[in-house]
Amino acid sequence: MTELSNYEMRLPELADALESHAEGDGGKEVWLIVGERDLLDKAIKGQIADAHGFPVVNLNKSVSEQVTEQEDYEQLVMAERTTGEPKHIRQRISDATESILQEQFESATLVMLERFEVALRYDFDLIPAVQRIAQNEKKAVVLADATVEGQHIYVNGAELETTPFTTVIQVKK
Repeated sequence: MTELSNYEMRLPELADALESHAEGDGGKEVWLIVGERDLLDKAIKGQIADAHGFPVVNLNKSVSEQVTEQEDYEQLVMAERTTGEPKHIRQRISDATESILQEQFESATLVMLERFEVALRYDFDLIPAVQRIAQNEKKAVVLADATVEGQHIYVNGAELETTPFTTVIQVKK
């Protein structure tokens, strides 16, 4: 089991910490900011990210757009419904997520990711992938309306895979 670094911060502290994190050296660390959806949307995305120019990527939307544009998408959906086996769609979701992450990290030093339930639904290990793609040079912040229970993190009932370099920050108003 991965031992998580777990902190609680209020919004002003978090804003300062994110600014320092963005200006600091790269590293393997992925910050997982956990809070209520309204707080994440209004305060972190709406104020902190906008004020500092941090891109916020809605993975559900980006992945969905990329996967549904593919010519054989309808056939994959029908195959999944018929067989109950989502392996082909799972691979497309995985490929699209990797592609989006690589694209984002090419153009930004710090990337915020949100709404990634599609990745969890299709068993994509988001945090390890983010860590690998960031390559110790870039910084990633994942925003999650999640539940933290000891060393386990749950998003919509699914456990989120973490790494030894995951720092959990539970944000309070």
